[in-house]
Amino acid sequence: MSQSDDANGTAAETAHVKAAMGQPKGLWVLFITEMWERFSYYGMRALLVFYLVSKISADNPGFGWTDKSAQMLLAFFASSVYFTPLLGGWMADRFLGTHRSMLIGGWIMALGQMLLFVTEYWGYDKGVEVVLLSTAPLPFLTFMLGLVLIVLGTGMFKPCVSVMVGQLYGADDPRRDSGFTIFYMGINVGAFLSTLVAGTIGETFGWHWGFISAAVGMVFGLTVYQLVRPYYLKGIGLPPRRSAAGDEGREPTPEEVRQAEINHYEQTRPLTRVDWDRMVVIVVLAAFGIVFWVAFEQAASSLNLFALNRTNRNILGFEFPATWYQSVNPLAIVVLAPLFAGLWGWLDRRGMQPSTPVKLGIGLALLSLSYVPMLIASHEAGNPTPIQFSDASPPIQKVLQPVRDRLIKERAEARRKEKAQREEEKKNGMPMWKRFAFWLGGETDDSDPDSVFDVFERLEGSGSTYYAVGYGDTTAYVYELLDAEGNVARRRASRKPSGDDAEAKPEKIKGAAPIDTKLDKLPEAVRQTILAQAGNRPIKSLQATLVATTRAADAPELKDDAAAEKTPRTDIHDYTATWTDAGGKVRIRVDTGGLLVSKDSAVVRLVGLAGPQWLLLAYVLATCGELAISPVSLSMVTKLSPARYTSAMMGLFFVTYSIANFIAHTLAAYSSEIATGRWFSILGGQIDFFLILTIAPLIVSIIVFLISPSIKRMMHGLN
Repeated sequence: MSQSDDANGTAAETAHVKAAMGQPKGLWVLFITEMWERFSYYGMRALLVFYLVSKISADNPGFGWTDKSAQMLLAFFASSVYFTPLLGGWMADRFLGTHRSMLIGGWIMALGQMLLFVTEYWGYDKGVEVVLLSTAPLPFLTFMLGLVLIVLGTGMFKPCVSVMVGQLYGADDPRRDSGFTIFYMGINVGAFLSTLVAGTIGETFGWHWGFISAAVGMVFGLTVYQLVRPYYLKGIGLPPRRSAAGDEGREPTPEEVRQAEINHYEQTRPLTRVDWDRMVVIVVLAAFGIVFWVAFEQAASSLNLFALNRTNRNILGFEFPATWYQSVNPLAIVVLAPLFAGLWGWLDRRGMQPSTPVKLGIGLALLSLSYVPMLIASHEAGNPTPIQFSDASPPIQKVLQPVRDRLIKERAEARRKEKAQREEEKKNGMPMWKRFAFWLGGETDDSDPDSVFDVFERLEGSGSTYYAVGYGDTTAYVYELLDAEGNVARRRASRKPSGDDAEAKPEKIKGAAPIDTKLDKLPEAVRQTILAQAGNRPIKSLQATLVATTRAADAPELKDDAAAEKTPRTDIHDYTATWTDAGGKVRIRVDTGGLLVSKDSAVVRLVGLAGPQWLLLAYVLATCGELAISPVSLSMVTKLSPARYTSAMMGLFFVTYSIANFIAHTLAAYSSEIATGRWFSILGGQIDFFLILTIAPLIVSIIVFLISPSIKRMMHGLN
């Protein structure tokens, strides 16, 4: 990483780097390598928040964290991912070279992804509702170790592959910017594929399978790189003081000797005022870029959760996964990048090519515009506002008070048992690692009784006020929408296994046809639930669907099919009932135990949900802003940096990403506080959060436009 760009450009040519489609063939090797690395990283990142907030009781279980806790972890993780390249670049520059550093980092990342996969197989003790150090030390520590390895691996990989692209070109090579644009498209092809593949696998088959698919992508990319590097990247990314000739075991040519002298001069010459001015430009533009990335990176946190909880993703009866929204940005880049490249070329031929600072201003303005659809979406979703239990209407308090009291009691009892178990383990001898985990994890704070509700929001819809409530008890995890009178308008629930159910051996049955039935033939608990929901309304349809069968927990394992068929089994059904009220058709689903699994009605089907088009439009506009500044940013760093500081400046450039990611996800973690008006109130509710992300980039873009002439002069002819 320490070679100068024109030095490396010549070295690359002497290392037999051939051209393909007007670009060095080595570019396509790095394109594929980075594509699969980004497939791995973005595939994991798309799943991370969903996995952390998924309840242990859910069909696709996770850690059961709150949105705020998940977003804070994402803040630390994402900021660390972009901070470690500073150290990784220094190690490559001084000791390893970009090739070895990138290779080591890639395999470390793959190992980290595998640990995320393994986490799911440690299992949890009965009664665990949230995976923490104090409740499930082994899964928790395994998962965190996986994240740490991904951070360290990315730090070694990320700066090296970008600098190796720069090493393919001379300082005045006109192909450099287009080469970096092609390379940037590789990043986004990987990101696009990852959210479709890893995202779909994770949501359909289990989050851990999504993580392992990301690991497979990383391993594949590294394997391809190692196989083809000897043919197209000779002499690129060598350790300091190593030459291509030495690496190949031959005598250097006169041209290589001359180039080595140039390299030595570039590494030892004193810095000039021009060098200092150009480095200042990098720092200034990177600092302004922090504001851009703070707003842009909401895609991984607040916008992700908006897609999951606040967006109607049902199109023609098919509910597409929330992770698919993460594919919009990379797909838009692949589609729009050639258009932007053509636009810049068209402007350049007419002497109207914007300078790099002006492009940054354009990007910030477009990003500001991208949050206007989110203002509309938030309004359409009822502008949800988190509230305290005491702020709810009296009918809501009356309905939920028994639930609240039960949750407080259950939580206190769970903590009492946990503490007793811990004391017992201490007496009997607890492993040192587990004792340390308990000490580090601390005690859960249950002092706030309102914390028993994961979600407690007030929102508007269809001209009425509704309350969204989410909570988990020992029976099930419930998310429901209540009207102002406390009636269930919409509901989703997933039952937790307990007692005999936890020990039973269910065999799921898919595709069983529903069968018409009657009220007097239903289990009593099911009948009571249906009657309570229907009231005095006549039931139009009542059906039972076989979903699984179980046999006794102590039944022996039977390998003989005939013997297995004779083993007594218990059928498990879901029951569906429909009727009509003043708002139209109502449909509920009740499980065998009498739990109201779901309830939908025509009048409230979309209450609290925004149309899918708003997020789509927001992502596309944000992508246009990204294309205005991002593809040329890496090229700018390699052009403006003095040879001896190229790796350091590249690392510093990534540090600004680190700062931006930390601020972005911390801001997302406190979005509820902003929505409640705890610090300030503009329009009130969730709209205020998106309003900040609209105004801040717009103000900074105006500042950048005003100072861009001065910044351009400090670039001393480079653009």
